[in-house]
Amino acid sequence: MKTTFIKITLTTLAMGITLSLTACQTMTDKMAKMNVPGFKQEPVAEPRYVPELIEGAKTTLLIASVKVPCDTVKPMQCMLAKPDNADTESVFKIPYNWIKGFKAQPNVAYKISVYPLLDVNNNNEATGQWQLDAILLQKPASNK
Repeated sequence: MKTTFIKITLTTLAMGITLSLTACQTMTDKMAKMNVPGFKQEPVAEPRYVPELIEGAKTTLLIASVKVPCDTVKPMQCMLAKPDNADTESVFKIPYNWIKGFKAQPNVAYKISVYPLLDVNNNNEATGQWQLDAILLQKPASNK
């Protein structure tokens, strides 16, 4: 008799706790939907940012015949580039696939005409990506 009483008491207690927790969760959800202070709503993902790209002023770049490691978190290869008629201190890195329509061949140097891609929604800031206009010159690297 005593064990039956204990089982019934424990079962009743467990059911009571379950109902209380369910009621609390339901109440919390209702309060959150009514924007009651102190009750948080489920997080909502922000919309993915998609830039609106336009072409900037056309420029001519010289692309070196070698690829080098990029200065990025993920390992990837970059092309060395510099504006035509600029000094060697103007060299910068472009990830190998960031010039749309251009695929550099190994051991070939290029002179190309490109447009920088600008983001209209971000005050026409450069995105670091480019659009190929034309390949003006390609020259195999000399083996010295």
